Amino acid sequence: MVWNKERYKDRVCIVRFEDLISDTESVMRYMADFLDVEFDNILLQPTFNKFSTKANTSFNNEKHGIINSTLSRYKTLGGEELEIIEEMTRETYPMVLQRVVKFQ
Repeated sequence: MVWNKERYKDRVCIVRFEDLISDTESVMRYMADFLDVEFDNILLQPTFNKFSTKANTSFNNEKHGIINSTLSRYKTLGGEELEIIEEMTRETYPMVLQRVVKFQ
């Protein structure tokens, strides 16, 4: 991700998952502008070929639309799992955050 942003500069846009879920409209309006496409409200929900669809998840999900609970799923991980993630991303994550689009 960082390599692509460095190589392709303004042709790459990095957004935080947390922003996409918690501020979907702002992010998708920004992305439509970034991609030079007209914004449409259909961009505010998961779709497949313009038809509303349930999110692709291994968690139980019976509804269409954005699943806000994804923002707290990390809390289901154990301490050892969180440490592994921290260790594996310690160097890269700060570099990504420097290049991410700020929405808030």
